[in-house]
Amino acid sequence: MKMDELLTSVNKATKDATTECDRLRSTLEDTTVQLARTRTEAEHLKARNSELEAQLAKAQSQLEKSQLGEHKSKEDISVILFKAKLQRSSYSFNFLTSLPKIMFTNMFTRFIQHKSTYFSRMIVYGKDEAKNEVAKLLKCQTDMEQLHAQQIEELRKHYTEARTKVGLFELELDKLFQERCYLTAKLSDAEHKASRLRVVFDFSYI
Repeated sequence: MKMDELLTSVNKATKDATTECDRLRSTLEDTTVQLARTRTEAEHLKARNSELEAQLAKAQSQLEKSQLGEHKSKEDISVILFKAKLQRSSYSFNFLTSLPKIMFTNMFTRFIQHKSTYFSRMIVYGKDEAKNEVAKLLKCQTDMEQLHAQQIEELRKHYTEARTKVGLFELELDKLFQERCYLTAKLSDAEHKASRLRVVFDFSYI
């Protein structure tokens, strides 16, 4: 009776050990698949992170070029204004010289009499026009800088999020790798235990 109980106990322990081995083996396979999937996703995120880093560097470079070009743009506008004023003055002179002599003489006399007023108006008009053009230029430049700054801020946000995700996936990879090592060792112990129980079970029938 004791022998039958011993054989039953050994047989049950052997089945339990075999079942545990199968369970651990299945868990190990699932962990291995998850580890491979997580590693692939981490590599994808690293590649995306590199792309965002390149875009961020490009945007910063464009912003620097825009800021460097601000002074040149102001100079270009100043030259355009100066040329326009010269052209306008030339048209005015040509118009005056094309008038009949008596009319030209009258206009010139009136101009001499009120030249201080005319010059004041011309100076004010020239200043106002220049101020308006410079204001437009500065507004355009400010809008461009704000747009570039927004783009850079958005890229930095995505870049930070990508780096955070990469870090989290790397932690998950490390966790899964350690779990896989633990399951491998546990499976080895369970298989060894099952093997010993089979030997005992076979020996009991001899």
